[in-house]
Amino acid sequence: MKGLASSWCRYGSVLALLSGLLAGCRAAPGPLDLPKLQQEIHRLSNQMRAETGAAALVPLAELDQLSLRHSQNMAEQNFFEHDDPQGNSPAQRLQKYLPALISANSGENIALRSLAGESETDLAKTLIQMWRDSPGHYRNIINPEYWHLGVGLIKHEDKIYATQTFAAGLALLESELPGRVASGQPVTLRFRFVAAFAKSELNAFLHAPDPNARIPAGNGSHFIGKGPLTPNWTDDQHFELRIATDYGLGTYRLALGRKGAYYDSPLSFEVVSPTI
Repeated sequence: MKGLASSWCRYGSVLALLSGLLAGCRAAPGPLDLPKLQQEIHRLSNQMRAETGAAALVPLAELDQLSLRHSQNMAEQNFFEHDDPQGNSPAQRLQKYLPALISANSGENIALRSLAGESETDLAKTLIQMWRDSPGHYRNIINPEYWHLGVGLIKHEDKIYATQTFAAGLALLESELPGRVASGQPVTLRFRFVAAFAKSELNAFLHAPDPNARIPAGNGSHFIGKGPLTPNWTDDQHFELRIATDYGLGTYRLALGRKGAYYDSPLSFEVVSPTI
């Protein structure tokens, strides 16, 4: 086996690619500089996007770690799939292992290749060419709706496992999300803004447990059961959301979005009766 690749996106399908078989003698793989290989894959991915006019993908360390987790899992458990043996899809892993990232959409490319002693630069070119030659991978890389990229690489025996995770991140939660709070105790959440649009376009929205709750909208008017929240910007990259908890007992759900379009968020907490 020389190389395999597969792509996944939240609204797409999974495909696999067999790039060919090794022939003849192969040099024993030597030391591999994985950070250099990671940087080169990122650079070549953005070079491919530039060919189509798409903006460069911004590296996100949290996505690097998520990608590395999947590559390591594939190597250690000897599988090559988007869904891991625990049954988690890429979207489920994003929510499970990186719940702090609020993302509009996401996608994943994976590759598995036998090493042939090539340099980091040549290996990156080979992996990128494998993805370029496959429509699903190529669409993920050049998709203008993705803004961020994480790359995770594991060298296992004579093979390299590679994972690319794409996302359109809006914000990263930097404060602890409470599991349960007493009614009447406000919750303040702190975020790092990572979106590829102006901060003035960011919106936040609260879903209250009481469908008849009156949520102030300003000027004496109210929203019923759900309504917008106003971000408090502490600097150009950070904001806070202050959430009142007197809109009923139960689950308070938060959504972030852009210009009134909101995206599903894993951020929620329970409000319970205060103890006496």
